[in-house]
Amino acid sequence: MLVASHWRGDDERAAFLRSTHSQACGFFDSVFGPGYNAAHADHLHLDRRRAYFLDGAELRSVSVGRLADVETAFAMTVHKSQGSEFAHVVLVLPPDNATVLTRELVYTGITRAKAALTLVAKDGHRLVEASRRLTQRLSGLGTLLNSEVIQHRPAAGN
Repeated sequence: MLVASHWRGDDERAAFLRSTHSQACGFFDSVFGPGYNAAHADHLHLDRRRAYFLDGAELRSVSVGRLADVETAFAMTVHKSQGSEFAHVVLVLPPDNATVLTRELVYTGITRAKAALTLVAKDGHRLVEASRRLTQRLSGLGTLLNSEVIQHRPAAGN
């Protein structure tokens, strides 16, 4: 039985396909078939992805298939995002005064956005605190570069 061949028919196969599609709506969040668009002309698409939104104090979920013009993505850390750009970035600052929240981290997060940025913070103080905190490097590289080993290298050609 082929969805593309039997979907629009009047026989038992068409009835079975349409019934399967209809009943799948009770089990899956997104159910697409030939009636949805040309891209689904030859198969049934069943999906459980959800988008979550705060509605006051309540969390509501919506099937991503019901959202128009939305591209799903996974969250990533600012560190992992280095070297990438995104049309819209949502930068979520920690609720407490975390030492990892530095000027450099916030700058990197903000500059990943090409067109839009949404900053989520408990209050405006988080951004101010971050702008005042500089990253402290503890790698030992500075000490090594200033050491006598590096300072007393032989001149080139000797």
